[in-house]
This record gives sequence, structure tokens and C-alpha cells, in this order.
Amino acid sequence: MKLFEYEGKERFKTYGIPVLESVVIDHSIARSPLSFPVILKAQVRATDRKAAGGVLIAKNDDEFVFSLKELLGKTIHGEIAENVLVERCIDVAAEYYVSFSYDSRQRGPVLSLSPHGGSGICEARVYVIDVLSSLERAEVSRNVRDAGFSDADVVPVSDIVLKLWELFNEEKAIMAEINPIIKNNASVECVSHSRIVCIVLVRE
Repeated sequence: MKLFEYEGKERFKTYGIPVLESVVIDHSIARSPLSFPVILKAQVRATDRKAAGGVLIAKNDDEFVFSLKELLGKTIHGEIAENVLVERCIDVAAEYYVSFSYDSRQRGPVLSLSPHGGSGICEARVYVIDVLSSLERAEVSRNVRDAGFSDADVVPVSDIVLKLWELFNEEKAIMAEINPIIKNNASVECVSHSRIVCIVLVRE
């Protein structure tokens, strides 16, 4: 089961992962629920929405109405957007990438990290997680530093990695991804985009 972005963000909140202020809306809403500027994101499970025209910015009411009409009902990679996520727009100094996933070759989970996240990310450092021992902060901090993050960002990024690891395990996910984590001016502030793929357990 692959969650919509807004569903993933709700799960993130449960585990203490900071997220940008956002509201999911449909055809019944005609005005922005947040102050401008805002980002409007078509809610589909497909990746690379931005390149497909599924992410737009609105700076006023007219742009908001136009963008909403453009996105609602839009087909992106074969999926129709029935909802739009309206998100607070902030100044971005840097974008980072973090994910946990199950690697069939390693037969276990791996941590992927990059100080160069956002749309179009193509490379990340991958670290195999030893499932026989717990993931400790010291190990996470070493990996974050090794992946090329600045010394100032090691602690806040490590905090998010550890919370994402808890989510990955508790939700029995096969993929839990943040792209991007946003650095706003001098601080790592919050998560912009989330992607969670969970295993669905069916009981007779």
C-alpha cells in the first residue's frame, strides 16, 4: 500500500517528524486555507509530479484558483488527482534526502542519504543496516557526516533519521522516504515531501 503524501505526513507527525503546515482540499474549496505564497501539489501516488506539472505555486487568490483548476482532475502518470495538498511556502537554503528501504540483494533494510535532495535527485550514499542490533545515534551520525552533510546539520538530520527509522519499523514499511528535508536559512526546519510504502497485512 503506497500512501498519498498527505497521509504520509500525518504518519510523520505521529512519530515527531516536523512537517510543513499544509491542508488537503478538493473541489469544495475555492480560497486558500493558508496565507500566500503557497504550493499546490496534486495528490497522486506517482513520483516526479513536478516534471509532469503536478506542483504549482500561487502568490494570490487568482493564481490559487487557476492552479487548483489545473490540478484537480489532472492525470499524472496514469493517475487522476482527486485532491490537492496546499502547503506553506518558505525560503529554501538547501534540500536533503533521507530514506529507508528494503534491499532484496542485502536481504535487509538500507539507509540512503544525500545532502543534495529535491526534484531530480540521482545519487545517494547507501548504508546497510544490521538488523541484529539496534540502530544507534552514533552510527547514524557517522553515516550522516560520511554522506557529506555539514557539521552543523549532523545533529538535526540524525534526529529525523532516527524518527524515520522508528516509523519504518513500526509501520512495517518497505519504503519510507523524505525528499526533501528543508533547511531554512541556518536551521533544518521541516519535511516538505513524504513517501511511505507499507506492507498490507490481510487477516482471514
